[in-house]
Amino acid sequence: MGWNFRRSLNLGGGFRLNLSKRGIGASGGIRGFRIGLGPRGKRLQISVPGTGIYYRKDEGWQQQVPGSGVSVFRIAILLAAMAAAVVWVLGVSR
Repeated sequence: MGWNFRRSLNLGGGFRLNLSKRGIGASGGIRGFRIGLGPRGKRLQISVPGTGIYYRKDEGWQQQVPGSGVSVFRIAILLAAMAAAVVWVLGVSR
């Protein structure tokens, strides 16, 4: 087993930038729901906080047949919408 490297930077608002030997990834979400994009593909994780129960779906970056699932574009739009909602909520609460 060789040396590995992994570092996660919290960007606030539920977003993280993940750095590793394999590449750069990003993830975002709220407690119990997180979506990630990285060098190995896409990941969706839904959990019941505090119980250890979770559902995780990983997908690689292979070519998809149009209309057969969630595209990278749709995930990017969802992450941007989530970021805007978090910024709006934080701005309104002040």
